[in-house]
Order: sequence, then structure tokens, then C-alpha cells
Amino acid sequence: MARDGALVGLVARNEQQLWEVAREIKAVGGSALVAPADVTSRSSLEAAIQQVTEAFGTITIAINNAGVDRPFGPVEAVDPDLWWQAQEIHVRAAYIVMHKVIPAMRALGRGRIINVASSAAVLIGANCSSYCVGKATLVRLTEHVHAEIADAGLSAFAVHPGTIMTSMGLSAIADPDARKWAGPLVDHLTAVKDVDPIPGLQRVAKQVTELASGQYDALAGKYIDLDIDLDAHLAALALG
Repeated sequence: MARDGALVGLVARNEQQLWEVAREIKAVGGSALVAPADVTSRSSLEAAIQQVTEAFGTITIAINNAGVDRPFGPVEAVDPDLWWQAQEIHVRAAYIVMHKVIPAMRALGRGRIINVASSAAVLIGANCSSYCVGKATLVRLTEHVHAEIADAGLSAFAVHPGTIMTSMGLSAIADPDARKWAGPLVDHLTAVKDVDPIPGLQRVAKQVTELASGQYDALAGKYIDLDIDLDAHLAALALG
């Protein structure tokens, strides 16, 4: 995004990691602002959004990427409060961001929201309901939001980036509850554990940047599998 000229506001809990990304952005001539926040805290998240707005002006691209894969286990075993905390990250945080940025986007007549979902949104994953339900809800929320904002020239997308090994995936492989309750998931992640994640990350970065540019607005309001070329999605849409 920065290479293409975007002013990038970085929001996450780990300030050290944010500064590492900011330095990478500045090293290629881009502009970045570090705005640490916990997405489960409305006041913290809204303060970060305000900080970015004051520094860079109206936010015209918002990407909701926060997620957590746990708790693992069946309904009768998982503590309801832990299960609900996962929904606060997957759904409530994205809702807060959209609630906060849409008014200014609407006033400007320009803006795009990209919510990072998962193939879990359309799958039944026994003992993984906290993740699957969170992502399914995020997709449906994105569809509703797009229906509400499209007439103002705004767009919302829900994307599945594909399976790319990250620290969250490595943590799941080692998690005793995941091994106990979610063996198929652990097996799937283990199969890609040693695959170089860089090409996948670069692919997703390119595709998300393309969505943010507006050239694929015809796909807005839909669940988009980024394992499939965006032009192929457009072709399928044209075929009905």
C-alpha cells in the first residue's frame, strides 16, 4: 500500500512490531503512523483511528485484519466468555472501525473497506466454532455494510487470503487444545508449515492493493477467495 502512495496508519497491540513495519515503510519512501491499540477496547481503537485521521486526514481505505484462532473445543467444553472474546476480535472490532470511518468516507464520497475473513467462514469446523462463526459473521456483516454504503460510492469487501503460515498458525500447531479437539486443522497447518509464506503474502498484498484501488469494485459486497485470480472472479460474475 505504501509503495503505491498510501499514507498508512498501523494499528495493533504490539508497538514494537508496529515500529518495525513503520521503518520498513519509510525505508521505501512511504509514510506510516504507529497507533497502538487493543481492538477489543472501543476507546483504545477509536483513539487510534482519531490519531490516524488527525495525522493523515480522512481514512479512505480501512483494512480489518485482527483475528484469533482459539478457543478450541466443543460448546460444552469451551468457556462462554472465552468464546465471546473471540467474537469481539473478529466482529465487534471490525464493526467499531466501520462505524467510526464510514461517516467521513460518506461525506467525501469515496472509501473502501476490506475485511479479512477465511475459508472457515463457509466451512463447518467441528470444535472450531469460535473462529468459524466469527469469520462467517464477518462475511455477512460485510455484505450488509456494503448494501448500506454502496449508494454513497463506497465499497466493502470480505476476503479469504488462502492458507499462509503465520505465527498464529505455528501457535495452533503447538496448542494442546488444538491437538486434542481440532486434529484436521492441525494436520492442514502442519502440511504447509514449511512452505515459504513470502509468495503468498506478496500475492495477498497485491490483491488487497488492487481492491483498494477501485478496479474491482464490481466484486464489492461479496466473499472473495484470493486463492483465485481477481479477474477470474470478474469473469465468473459476468457469467452470472
